[in-house]
Amino acid sequence: MEVSYSVLLCILLYFELITGTLVREITSQYVHAYDGTYENEKSLGISNVGSSMQCSIKCLNDNRCVSFFYNTITKTCILHADPFTYTNRPKSGTGWIFFQTFIKAHGRCKADFFYYRHLDLCFKFGPTITASDSNVAMVCNAPGEELVRIDSEDRQTYIEHITADIGLVYDHSICIQGTSMINPSNKWTFNDGELMTYSKWGTGQPKANGTFIRLIRIQNYAWVTTATDGECSYICEYN
Repeated sequence: MEVSYSVLLCILLYFELITGTLVREITSQYVHAYDGTYENEKSLGISNVGSSMQCSIKCLNDNRCVSFFYNTITKTCILHADPFTYTNRPKSGTGWIFFQTFIKAHGRCKADFFYYRHLDLCFKFGPTITASDSNVAMVCNAPGEELVRIDSEDRQTYIEHITADIGLVYDHSICIQGTSMINPSNKWTFNDGELMTYSKWGTGQPKANGTFIRLIRIQNYAWVTTATDGECSYICEYN
């Protein structure tokens, strides 16, 4: 029998994984506001299981899984790599409930950060801000946090995936880490001075030196140093 849910329901599961002596705490947090909605496109897999607990275990066993939808009537389990924090959910139906999964591995992520195990990425979304050097410098400045760095095609693809359908909330560019003001030759580096070996610069970019980079969602997530839009959203990562 499916358990009764409350707004603050958390299901805590403890597993010892076959990775040395690592013990992870897996928290599947029920999101009441998403009741009756679901998404089956771009899923990691769809299956039928007996309970939301079993669906949560399936999510645990896939290191790309960050969230899941479960139907208490049909017993359908849909796994996703997207936490759906701002992603539009266009489908609705009776019996659907939703969980966001947080995994803490000896302090690997802060409690309010999602953990995408496939890329070992702890992340959270930030609000829209005015895109200026001073404003961007002030975000993600808590201990261990930094503006997300994109250092591979895999990271670029994942950021595109989790922000693909947030236009109704964040109809702006996305600010990411990158600066040309540290290297003596003005080469683009991360904030710690490490040279950026991966990039997705748009045509004619970079056009100017700067202390951050923007991903332009409506231009296939091309990187730019200048934009007509004076705002951006951002993503923090925790190391």
